[in-house]
Amino acid sequence: MIRAWDSESDQPLRFGSFIEETGLEATDVLLKKIWSEWKAEAFRESPPDDANISEGRKALSRAALRADPVLLQAVSKMPHRQAGTGFDNARVGLALHYLLCGKKGSAIGVSSVAESMARWDSNPTLVSDAAEYVAVCGFGPCQ
Repeated sequence: MIRAWDSESDQPLRFGSFIEETGLEATDVLLKKIWSEWKAEAFRESPPDDANISEGRKALSRAALRADPVLLQAVSKMPHRQAGTGFDNARVGLALHYLLCGKKGSAIGVSSVAESMARWDSNPTLVSDAAEYVAVCGFGPCQ
């Protein structure tokens, strides 16, 4: 499906257009791989090598179940903010940490929300995929 996209669709190969045209559920597509992994596999390319890819898969699955528009909007803006910068709202920063990491900071070797966000920012594929995914969900749960 993905490999033949250009010849079968007039839309660019983006997560949103893929979900819309195939009728698949976003949560089903993200169950075992992130969007960039699916594309790499389809085009026989090297998979993304983000350091925290397995944790990122879990984070995107958690995001699929979230309905907090403020939190999901913060995820969508992550690729456009300066890496490692904090958030104006401390609650949003802490909620993002738990959404993206799923554990206490001490369990992943960070001692602050800023360190947690810097860790997430060091995974460019995950940051980009998360923002693209949240855009499809319209800042609500994507079922």
